[in-house]
Amino acid sequence: MAYSDGYMNQPIELAELSVEMTETLGLTGEYPMILLRIAYGEPLPYSKRKDVKEVILAE
Repeated sequence: MAYSDGYMNQPIELAELSVEMTETLGLTGEYPMILLRIAYGEPLPYSKRKDVKEVILAE
């Protein structure tokens, strides 16, 4: 098994959870900007992505 990580920014975008994290972590005058989950796990394939030409519209 290898290290695995995942960004979980959505909870930080909720004001009440951001305040709770700030208090729980004992931060003064600082605010959490990213929530990063780190664990052991099996490597997974990358997410499929569309070609940039499919998502950019020319004017």
